[in-house]
Amino acid sequence: MLENTKVTIAMVSKYYLQFTLLIIVHGFVFWYFPIMGNIKLQNYPYCVTKTAFKKDNAVINCNEFGDNWALVIFYILYCGYFWVSSLQIKYGVSEIKKGNFLMNSYHIVNYVCFKGFMAIPFLFELKTFADWTFTKTALDVFQWFILSATHAELYIAHSLQGRYQRKPLGKPIQLILKIILGFFGQLFIILLIAGPLLLFSTFNPISTPNPVIDAQIQFNILIEPQNSQARNTINLFTNNYVSTIKTVTTEQYNIMGFQNDPKTKSFDQDLIQFVKMNNFPDTKWDVSFPNRGSLKQEFQRAVNNQSTSNLYFQLAYIFDRHSSSIPQAHNPQKYFNLSNPIYRPALVNFSKAFSLDCTTNFNQTINIPEFFTGVLFLNDDEIATPATNNIWKKGLQVTYSCKDYWTVDQQLNQSKPEANLPSSKNPGIAFFTFSSKTAPSYFKYSVLTFYLSIVLVIGKLIRGILVIGGNRIFIFEIPRAEPLLQLCECVHIYRMKQQLDKEEQLYFTFVDIMRSPEMIKAITGSSMKKKTQ
Repeated sequence: MLENTKVTIAMVSKYYLQFTLLIIVHGFVFWYFPIMGNIKLQNYPYCVTKTAFKKDNAVINCNEFGDNWALVIFYILYCGYFWVSSLQIKYGVSEIKKGNFLMNSYHIVNYVCFKGFMAIPFLFELKTFADWTFTKTALDVFQWFILSATHAELYIAHSLQGRYQRKPLGKPIQLILKIILGFFGQLFIILLIAGPLLLFSTFNPISTPNPVIDAQIQFNILIEPQNSQARNTINLFTNNYVSTIKTVTTEQYNIMGFQNDPKTKSFDQDLIQFVKMNNFPDTKWDVSFPNRGSLKQEFQRAVNNQSTSNLYFQLAYIFDRHSSSIPQAHNPQKYFNLSNPIYRPALVNFSKAFSLDCTTNFNQTINIPEFFTGVLFLNDDEIATPATNNIWKKGLQVTYSCKDYWTVDQQLNQSKPEANLPSSKNPGIAFFTFSSKTAPSYFKYSVLTFYLSIVLVIGKLIRGILVIGGNRIFIFEIPRAEPLLQLCECVHIYRMKQQLDKEEQLYFTFVDIMRSPEMIKAITGSSMKKKTQ
């Protein structure tokens, strides 16, 4: 019955529709589109010659059918569609079709494609829901799912067992199959597990360096009135002028001792940069006279231990990197309280700077002991992470000039390795940046997210294609599944013929058979027959 075909009213209607479309499409392809294109390009409907026209210093070709590849490709595609439709009209279509066209044959290609279809998440479920929704049936959606899933398993079992039945008893598996399926299968799974670790590491072959190309430093004073959530930031110094950005030399690398630290020695030397900022600001310190008076009073009260505000200082830095998709890297928001006894001398000198009498002193210097490190790790996030090794810590020397500007220089203890660098004698602040490589945008999420969203899904697909659950062995090891497949197809046929009572009766008959392993064995035969041949 599945092979019966007939020409229906729908097929006759399609014949007239295709004939009409053929005329319309040819009119558009050979007349409307070329003429309208020529009018748009050169304000003339036809091409007199094949020569190119000049318009606004651009070369515009004639828009005839042979010169317009878009029209040619569209026409070829339509001719292919028309050819398929003509064959369908000539030979008709099956009056009754199987539920899935992949199940029309038990060939290895159909089997592999059907296994892939079943393994893709939610595809089988979506198709089953759609079939049940738009088909008149006496079965509810749960019964439909049971029948569809069991029918699919029987098809897979029949495809497998046909090959097993043809295999001679005791014949070993060929070496070529062991190599292809065994060796390469193991290699693929190992790469699937270990591959993401490589992709998210610095050894990623498609990742590229992301060096620092620009920088900025600021020195700020912060005032927090007690019993208030307000925070007032007074910028003393801002510098965007970078005097040096270069890859560290071997001499710098060895003097700084990067080869001895567990974290820094894991970076290639070409990923480490030396960034030197000048010590002078971009602009003069432009603060109004009343604000200067307020700062003077705040620091005088702090020196006399009478302040009602908390005073902090902050060194802020920002690094721009080569990749535009990576955000700027800045230091963590960290503030240092000037009331700390360590910074007491700096507090006193800040008070003197804000009260400076330029007739007697031209400038005032503030020395701040070690509080920051110039060795920074720049990853793909926004935070420049400072190194924790204290041998790279240093302080600042902040100087106020009566010419209304501040200068900021690093202050190095002579016992620190950086003091041995020739560049340490130059004014300004130096940083050593360790930049990680950057990968394409599809590697921006974490390795755990990659495993859960991609590797796990691929693993599920592989398991769905290769692995058969032990609880389904009574189906997948059926030696001759044709009778049960025919029963499933009969349920489908009665549904198509709208004989819903027989559809439901056959469904429950099928359920009764599948509930009994002995009945399945009696209908489909025993696997032991293969061993007695």
